[in-house]
Amino acid sequence: SSDVCSSDQVEAINRGESYIKHVPSSALREQVETGRLAATESFARVQELEAVLICVPTPLNEQREPDLSYVLDTGRAIAPHLSEGVVVILESTTYPGTTEDELRPVLEAGSGLKAGTDFHLAYSPEREDPANTENRVGCVPKVIGGYTPACLEKAQAVYRPAIETLVPVSSCRVAEASKLLENIYRSVNIALVNELKLIYHKMGIDIWEVIEAAKTKPFGFTPFYPGPGLGGHCIPIDPFYLSWKAREYGLSTRFIELAGKETLAADPLMAPDVTSPLVVIMTCSTTTPAACSWFVTQSACQRARALPRVPNRNRISFGGIDRVLGLLLAIFSVAMLAGVCSLCGLNKVCLIFFNVKKLKIK
Repeated sequence: SSDVCSSDQVEAINRGESYIKHVPSSALREQVETGRLAATESFARVQELEAVLICVPTPLNEQREPDLSYVLDTGRAIAPHLSEGVVVILESTTYPGTTEDELRPVLEAGSGLKAGTDFHLAYSPEREDPANTENRVGCVPKVIGGYTPACLEKAQAVYRPAIETLVPVSSCRVAEASKLLENIYRSVNIALVNELKLIYHKMGIDIWEVIEAAKTKPFGFTPFYPGPGLGGHCIPIDPFYLSWKAREYGLSTRFIELAGKETLAADPLMAPDVTSPLVVIMTCSTTTPAACSWFVTQSACQRARALPRVPNRNRISFGGIDRVLGLLLAIFSVAMLAGVCSLCGLNKVCLIFFNVKKLKIK
């Protein structure tokens, strides 16, 4: 879809050039040169395929309700080009029922074919761990749910050559729910450890030492680490998909929503009084200066944490500097450093503030 993929990206893929940080161009180039991979903006080529995987954004709208426009628009675009026997697999994270109740009618109406009879339909959530260089996609177990048993078998046949462990489940709904459970589990535990960080800091207790001690328990405990909040696309958003769906059944998800709201809006976990050097490392794409990843580290904890992509970014203040001026300073610094990266071809620029005091994200 042109909404989620530009012509520049399509051309880059066909040249064997990766624009995704954790996917090396060498691996991409090998697939392109052997004819196993080609990118296109033409949905008409769907008719040439035996399998269609849909992996598009599933954001929230301004009312914090699920926005399935990318999924359904993609379904409408591919439907006229579906052929009998093809398998369509949705991988985007979403609420239970999306594949069967939302996507299926769109595909059937646009194609004139019937799911489970004329074409196959399945759901298999993506599991990405880009920061982990030890995990290959093929090593990560793949959960798959089919609209019918035949759909499930067809979907497994698609993934079997590439994935070492397949985890078939009884339905698309179970597969959709499993992905939400994974992300809600992380959301709740991140909110918990962030709150504990604030409490232990006031008590003069090092949260990092506490976690190191607690994780020696060989059962019943999984370590989570404090940071400035939730980052990325999945964890800050996905729990609210289930909260929205639960209301359809007259249920409220107070615990899930509280964790999401606390992590998005509560005091993040940089220490209230920072006297050690603060290092901002900005890794920029040399072709797209605006595509930057921020990391903040404190020598006291010697750990880097990705800054969250959340609305409260503009609530950062540095000591006595006014919030608005602090934000403008941050924006100017990013723009300046991104420009340096682009002009000089640098991959990393380090901006060091010594003795930054009272760093707060309120």
